[in-house]
Amino acid sequence: MKIYELKYSVSNHYLIEGESGRILFDTGWAGTLPDFCRVMGELQIPVQSVDYVLISHFHPDHCGIAQEIADLGPRIAVMDVQEAYIHAADAVFEKEPQLHFQPIDDEKVRVVPLQKSREFLQERGIQGEILSTPGHSDDSISLCLDSGEILVGDLNTPYDSAPIRTAAEEGFCHAHDEAVEYADETNGHHPLGPSVIKPYIPRPFREGIDHILVRGMPDGAVRRFERRMPEEYLLLSDHAPVWVDIT
Repeated sequence: MKIYELKYSVSNHYLIEGESGRILFDTGWAGTLPDFCRVMGELQIPVQSVDYVLISHFHPDHCGIAQEIADLGPRIAVMDVQEAYIHAADAVFEKEPQLHFQPIDDEKVRVVPLQKSREFLQERGIQGEILSTPGHSDDSISLCLDSGEILVGDLNTPYDSAPIRTAAEEGFCHAHDEAVEYADETNGHHPLGPSVIKPYIPRPFREGIDHILVRGMPDGAVRRFERRMPEEYLLLSDHAPVWVDIT
C-alpha cells in the first residue's frame, strides 16, 4: 500500500493506493480541478484509475471539486452518517459563481454503512476502517489504516462544541478573548480564506476553531493573538495556526 500526499490547495488531500484499487481522501476548493489534474499527472497516475472519492467532512475546502473528479470516472463514496450533509457546502459556493462549482449528484453516490467500512476498503486491497469522529463537524470521519496511519480532515472544534463548553464551565477561556490586542471591540483579526488572508474584520475573533485555552492568567498576561500566513504552516495542517504571546 502507498499513500500519496497531494498538495494543490489549502487543504491536505491523500491518495491511498491499495493492492487492487485507489481511494482519494478529500478534494480541494472549487476551481482547483486543473491543479488536482496537474498533481496527478506529475505522479503519472490517471484520474480515471481512482476508484472512489472519500470526503472527511462536507466543508467547502474538502469537497469543492468532488463532483468534477467524479465526472472523470471515480465514484463518490459517503458513509451513512454523512448522507444528510452531502450538500452542506452548496450555499457557500452559490455566492461564488465564478468558481463553477458542481454539486454532488446524489443518484451516483455510493452510501456505505459505517459498520461495513472495513469490507468497503478491502474491496480495493486497503486494510483499515472508517470511524465517525464528530467534533470539528457532525459529519467528520477518519480513515484508520491497520498499518498505523490515520487520515483526518480537521481536528479543530467550533466554539459551541461540547469540549469547549465544558472547558468554559471549568473556568477556561479562549486566549483570543484575553489577549490585550484583541480585548475590546476596537480590535479584530484577518480570517483565513481559501488561498489568502481575508480583509481585516474590526471585531474580536468570536468564531475561532484553532483553540488555545487559558485559565487563571493575570490581566495583560496574554499580550497578542494572531494567525500565521498559511505558507508557513501548510506542510503540517490545512489551517493557519494561531500564535500567542504570553508573559
